[in-house]
Amino acid sequence: METYSKTLELLSSMRKNSTSQELLINNLATLNNLAVSTSPEGFHQCVRENSGVEFVVSLSRRYSKSWKFLEKAFAALRNVGSDEQNCELLGKSGSFSLASQALNEHFCRQSLITNILAMLSNASQQEKNRKVFLQEPKLIRSILNSIRQYNQEKEILANGIRTLLGLSLHLPCAIKLVEEGGVLVLKEILQDYNTTQEIQSTIFGVLNNLCVDDVNCVIIGRSGIIRPICSIIYNTSNNANNNKNDFNDYDFNKKENEQEQEQDLKQNENAKHQILLYGFSLLANLASNSHNNKLLIENNSISIGINYINGSAKNNNNKKKKNNNKEDSSLEIIEKILLLFQNFSPEISFATTLINANKPFQALIPLLTQKHDSSEIATFRIINILMNLSHQKIAHQALTDQKVLLPLISLIEHTTQKKIKMCVRALTVLYHLSQTKENRKKIVLAGSINSVIYSLQQFMDNEEVVDIAAAIITNLSIEIDSRKEIKYKRGLNLLQNALQKHKFNKKITEQIERALKNLQTDFN
Repeated sequence: METYSKTLELLSSMRKNSTSQELLINNLATLNNLAVSTSPEGFHQCVRENSGVEFVVSLSRRYSKSWKFLEKAFAALRNVGSDEQNCELLGKSGSFSLASQALNEHFCRQSLITNILAMLSNASQQEKNRKVFLQEPKLIRSILNSIRQYNQEKEILANGIRTLLGLSLHLPCAIKLVEEGGVLVLKEILQDYNTTQEIQSTIFGVLNNLCVDDVNCVIIGRSGIIRPICSIIYNTSNNANNNKNDFNDYDFNKKENEQEQEQDLKQNENAKHQILLYGFSLLANLASNSHNNKLLIENNSISIGINYINGSAKNNNNKKKKNNNKEDSSLEIIEKILLLFQNFSPEISFATTLINANKPFQALIPLLTQKHDSSEIATFRIINILMNLSHQKIAHQALTDQKVLLPLISLIEHTTQKKIKMCVRALTVLYHLSQTKENRKKIVLAGSINSVIYSLQQFMDNEEVVDIAAAIITNLSIEIDSRKEIKYKRGLNLLQNALQKHKFNKKITEQIERALKNLQTDFN
């Protein structure tokens, strides 16, 4: 409680001497020392219980022309905001209005700008405070101007971007950020080669949040920011997969402690991981709006994703050879890449680009055969990609490659009750492929009849499975050899049982009847 009593005594003294600017500046400096003491809990409690935030803000309004006073005042408010309960008081006290005014009137005072953005950075992390930002019409623009002006100052830049990250979580603030030219400010920072990896990944986080709004998503795409985003992801991906570490800022010869070196390596790996995770997630969000597809393809987003998956597979194989059981951190990045491809896949441009790539499915298909549970999201997204591609005839030749079909059919035959949706999507791929004679021979050769009979047998109660399985049988039974094989493997009996089970569903009964008719017809 010693810190509490000292803080209370200091606030009382400031109230008595509120007309002495010089004395108040010294008192504010002492207040800041108490805030960063070994036991700041007493400080925060005292400020909260004795209207300390409101008092400092009221003094700051009185002496708003003095940047030296404001510097100390915002340093105090910055420290107050480090406490979660007190942070909410920043929005209620009118400090944002004061910050907006100070950013405009004292924009050349770097130390003051540093403290203001640090305070706003803390405040923006609370949902209630984000709404207050919008009540100050010039505040967001002033923040962006400060970031642009001091983009070489690490602390100002970090706090400014962190403020934007907090604001971007609130949709009205996110829209305001874009309207005020925030995307162009972020683009300038990403284009600067001196920008740190931490800032890059935070900017990716901001852009991800901005993409929630469709209009924002289009504006981001048209701003030209996709090029630097893809460039950063490409360079980081190459370094990650080649196990290279950029340590221009470190001189390891001076580091006597091996633990410090190991910690630096770990931090560098984490930074790269964050860039790739947020970066590919951002590309996936941008791809969810078809207006951005052309730009994403022109900037090689597909090949960057494929190259990362291939490189990651090589690294994992090397780890296995060395008996390295370290957890694979690349899987969640791969899941984001697959989300990117999944969002792209209904577009003909994606199919064209993917098919023209060298061994397009070499990177994707091995993921279908992975056994661990953590790959379920990845597997589901690959099935969605294949399903969307199967609608487009341009992709059929690649999809009927045995290296693609065999894992797909194997997945159907190992489907459990919990993964029926995955089975339906995989069967949908076979259905679209079975519509042409050339494809029918290939998918039958790969064992598709077995997988269709299995799914019909195992999931007779599921309407979606029965419907799509009957549709596939309808197509396959046009060929006499397939017709014989389906009958031999009890396909006819299973369809008759399914007809009885789903006799009240007109759509399914019609589909089953078509399949039965084909099985009982001599097409020759």
